[in-house]
Amino acid sequence: MLPRPRLFRLLDAGRPLTWVWGPPGAGKTALVVGYLEARRVHSLWYQCDAGDSSVPGFLDYLARAAGRPRAKTAAGDPTREVLRELFERLEAPFVLVLDGYHEIPADSPVHEAVREAVDELPPGGRLVVTSRAETPAVFARLRASRAIGEIGWTDLRLTPAESRALVRRLAPAFPARLLPTLHERAAGWAAGLVLLLQERRGLADERRRAPDGIVDYFAGETLAKADADTQDVLLQTAFLPRLTAAMANALTGRPDAGGVLARLHRQNCFTVEHAAASAVYEYHPLFRAFLLRRAYAVLTVDQRADVQRRAAALLERDGQVEAAAGLLRNAGDWAGLARLVESRAAAFMAAGRGALVDEWIAAIPDEVTRERPWLLFWRGAGRTAAAPAAARADLDAALALFRRAGDADGSFRAWAALVETFFYEQEDYRPLDGLIALFDEL
Repeated sequence: MLPRPRLFRLLDAGRPLTWVWGPPGAGKTALVVGYLEARRVHSLWYQCDAGDSSVPGFLDYLARAAGRPRAKTAAGDPTREVLRELFERLEAPFVLVLDGYHEIPADSPVHEAVREAVDELPPGGRLVVTSRAETPAVFARLRASRAIGEIGWTDLRLTPAESRALVRRLAPAFPARLLPTLHERAAGWAAGLVLLLQERRGLADERRRAPDGIVDYFAGETLAKADADTQDVLLQTAFLPRLTAAMANALTGRPDAGGVLARLHRQNCFTVEHAAASAVYEYHPLFRAFLLRRAYAVLTVDQRADVQRRAAALLERDGQVEAAAGLLRNAGDWAGLARLVESRAAAFMAAGRGALVDEWIAAIPDEVTRERPWLLFWRGAGRTAAAPAAARADLDAALALFRRAGDADGSFRAWAALVETFFYEQEDYRPLDGLIALFDEL
């Protein structure tokens, strides 16, 4: 167990109800256990499940946990009477913990009983809930009265220092130089960090694939519990590193895809919502790696390439040009990648990011590049200083294609770049005579 004092202080805040919510494996239960041990406070622990569908059954189990054989109902408001009697048996200060609250059915009357329990807490009594989901609507009045404190996924994420401390406890011999990579890949997810430790090869995987242990974890904890429509939305939208509801709807062809993302965020299913004019969603890096691995396994090559092409178009319109280029490259859509380079290269070169343009052009087969003058031009322009002779060959070929197409802008640019190669090379300037004569022709 790793003590987490910064979160203990949030639990100390004194709100009647503290709602600890985050995805599976975020350390919710471990946090509360560690807190109770550190503070040495009396507690009653109740493990919620799908069977908590009736108030009498719920109260009966609570009474048994408190040392009574059965809960007795009383006249008037039986729920409140039982709760008062229960709390009288607990020595204040005490904490009543409801662990795994998300397991309780959404339509269960138990939610109302829990709300009443908060109202009936005596001085020194507190309620702590762990859940994968945010507070149900029945708790709206408590939220409005500031009776609820929240410790969410943002709080639960391990800090770099906490990741280091946990690794030192679990694997003292783990190389210190790999700790930043480990923390980055886990992105604060405690279970992910532990699983990555167990499969260190995942740290060096250049394709950033999810290791087998994490695949098994996600398959059992998320995908197996999702319906077919949700699974389809997940597998397609995983190709988008950041997306809006509108992008999800457009990519999947499902008008409710954005609603699926919002629900996944509310359920803390490794989906983060960033505040913006339109909500922007992002999957946890390891969850996205898992979804992509699954997409490559279940989609045919043609299906996958089609999703990648459509996703790339959405990303480019959204300004995520690098991600769009990566998808086109992975899909083998060389015409699409060539068009992207031709439309974006000037801006990237002006921003000093010529190396990225070079990388994109290098991925395109040479037989495609040879037929597209702007690809030849940007490839030549990118290596004018480092390899002027090689650049000259590309620019010469580009100039010929531009002239054949009657492209004045391309022709003059290629001519000017050709002239520059001689000044970078600083050897034989005599060919400039021919270029000067060619300028008159242009």
